[in-house]
Amino acid sequence: MLRPGRVDWPALRQVADRHRLTGYLSAQLQGAGARAGIAPDFLFHARHVYLQQWVRNGQLLREMERIARRLEADRLPYMFFKGPLLANRLYDQLGSRAIHDIDLLIPLRDGMAHYESALGALGYRRFSRLLLPLSWSRAWLYQLEYKSDRFTLEPHWDLQRHPSLRLDTERMWRERVMLELPAGAPVPALADEYTLLANLLSIPADLQNASLGLRTYFELFLLWRGFPASYDWPAFWERRRAERTLRLTRVVLALLQDLFCPAGLEAPGAMPLPEDARPLVAALGAQLFAPAPSEWRRRQLAFRLFESPLPVSLLWWSFTLPARALAHPAVTRDRLRRW
Repeated sequence: MLRPGRVDWPALRQVADRHRLTGYLSAQLQGAGARAGIAPDFLFHARHVYLQQWVRNGQLLREMERIARRLEADRLPYMFFKGPLLANRLYDQLGSRAIHDIDLLIPLRDGMAHYESALGALGYRRFSRLLLPLSWSRAWLYQLEYKSDRFTLEPHWDLQRHPSLRLDTERMWRERVMLELPAGAPVPALADEYTLLANLLSIPADLQNASLGLRTYFELFLLWRGFPASYDWPAFWERRRAERTLRLTRVVLALLQDLFCPAGLEAPGAMPLPEDARPLVAALGAQLFAPAPSEWRRRQLAFRLFESPLPVSLLWWSFTLPARALAHPAVTRDRLRRW
């Protein structure tokens, strides 16, 4: 609980902006009627951020409805995940979460031609460039970027690419659910388990790009806490073992318990953590509150979250770097600017 007389408001503003939680904090302060004692500059800034996000998120949700209508008219299978859909699932107020793009999951068995035609009719053009044909590039890429005049869309055919992963994409599609958009028809979406996994798998990439913040962990905790009490956790952990995401899941959920669960309170489905993994939890937590470590240290930490040996991850990263740099030019430009 915030105690207004003891809060360093400029420092709180800096931390909230860095971790992309300003809109959420504004919604909580407004909802709690906590105006008294809050620095006016902080309250104005937080409310401004919230309103900007509210307007943008409403636009993104309407765009999702437009995309859904077109893909359904063309009988093209799809699922939405992350982005506006996650904001709609986790937060009571639309402006609580900053969102920059729309994420779409598609089956790539028939290639991209039909999807490119549908997206082109909606005003989207591919922003990603390919070093080799997509039939080859899909072995190391898992998404492309498309842009219209107002929006960025990222079609994915998998949640992540890494030599250690064995993700069960067929199960993802079998267990998809229908979720309602505000004032819109239901759309297909990832089930809770794979929504959780999609957000877990974003951590190594965000860590390497220096964009990993507290919001990612907070949202993972909200997702984790939302699982029903009757959930079959032994089967959940067996699937993580089969998909080779066991280390990542155990480490991150252990960190969530450290960050958000009071002492002695066991989070749902928690699995005991081996002692040799505890330093990895500490290192992952430390990067949240300390100045950003060097790019090599961040990348090394990200590689350690996967189950392949470190040299394998490094070789794979080096070999696929040119293709990934072309496919994600905005990320590449940001990285070059930081250098």
